[in-house]
Amino acid sequence: MTSFSSPLSWRDSVAPEVIQLTKSLISLYHPSRCLVIGVFTGLGLLGIAEEIEPRGLIIALEHPSLVQYWEDVGLKLTKMNGHTHTSRIQLRSSEPIEKTLAKLAANEPSNFDFIFLDDFKRDNYLDDYEHSIRLLRRGGLLIINQVQLTSPLILSSWEAM
Repeated sequence: MTSFSSPLSWRDSVAPEVIQLTKSLISLYHPSRCLVIGVFTGLGLLGIAEEIEPRGLIIALEHPSLVQYWEDVGLKLTKMNGHTHTSRIQLRSSEPIEKTLAKLAANEPSNFDFIFLDDFKRDNYLDDYEHSIRLLRRGGLLIINQVQLTSPLILSSWEAM
């Protein structure tokens, strides 16, 4: 079993219900160019990769210090099960997400059909959201995971109900 360094735990991974809802929406929406912000173990990323178009592409951003969890859990899982979905994934982890995301927003505006925002550093969610809006094409779909667990500036307890 993979253990995580503090303060990480399995709770930081995407919930199965969120993965299922995301897969259902993607199967209806059929995006071809996707962006996943925050990979961690890659379980959400693999769920998305299963549903996008066969020629689709996923750009996945992760912090350099956390990419090991993807390699230990997500890649190992795909190899064990014989999945070929990893050929659709471009993992970018050479610099922090906030730097890579800002570069993408400046160089590739309105270029993504679907964005899944699940950054571990949830104090960056407002900046990540603003960059995501710039990257999302008109009519695109943005899913933000665990937004209620972030700063009360994003959602008050009343709005989260």
